[in-house]
Amino acid sequence: MKRFDSLLECYKKILMVGVALVLLSSANAFADDYYIYDDWGGTWTDVDKEWTDDTVLCWAAASSNILNYTGWGAVAGNSAAELFSYFNNAFSDAGSLENYAYEWWFSGTYRPQKAEGWAQLEVENAGAFYPDLNVNDYMRVETQGEDGFSNALSLIDTWMEEGYGVSLGISSAHSITAWGFSYDEAGLYTGIYVTDSDDGSLANNGLMYYTLNLVNDLWYLDGNGFYDGAVDYISDVVGLKMMPTAVPVPSSLLLMFCGLLGCACMRRRSA
Repeated sequence: MKRFDSLLECYKKILMVGVALVLLSSANAFADDYYIYDDWGGTWTDVDKEWTDDTVLCWAAASSNILNYTGWGAVAGNSAAELFSYFNNAFSDAGSLENYAYEWWFSGTYRPQKAEGWAQLEVENAGAFYPDLNVNDYMRVETQGEDGFSNALSLIDTWMEEGYGVSLGISSAHSITAWGFSYDEAGLYTGIYVTDSDDGSLANNGLMYYTLNLVNDLWYLDGNGFYDGAVDYISDVVGLKMMPTAVPVPSSLLLMFCGLLGCACMRRRSA
């Protein structure tokens, strides 16, 4: 009888291990990754600082990655590194934001100019590659609010699927480039894939994965000993839409074209 009870207990343990393995494999089967380039082509880029006259130009590095990926940067270089050199030559070594970089890239206007503590434009007649286009038609910006930033990952998810290259502001006054994210079987975000201009000293720098934890409505990054999961969280999300195959007609010409088209339609209807 004791032997029977022992065998029964052994079978129970085996059954429990089997169930646990099935559940684990099922969870792994449902967990997944998403990368923007799976939908929109291309691949990730990682501009790294040289730590000479670019020590605070993380915003320019992230902007260079995105301008290169989305196609808007082709007017000034064939790689993200060339675009970063363009920024480096045009601006002083100080902080700024990607949305200001994109505004300057399109219009030539740099809003923080003459503002203390911000990177300053030092070269005249730079930028302004698309003066007839409104950058706000192609750019999205969301920042941390008083109640946190719990929707940061859903924004990244939606924007990427809609064809927006995405950069992130980190609470430590740093900017990085996002390329994808992971989520579990319940659809909950679990991690993010990024490139970072500051991690060139790491042996495995390049596309890096960081675990995400939602604490008090803020998404904290942790992993690889580079970010502190109790300190570093996503504070800003900036998106730039993929450049259309044909650059849109400037608004003034478009209105004229629509007017002419309208007249032609009216003539056809009246005929």
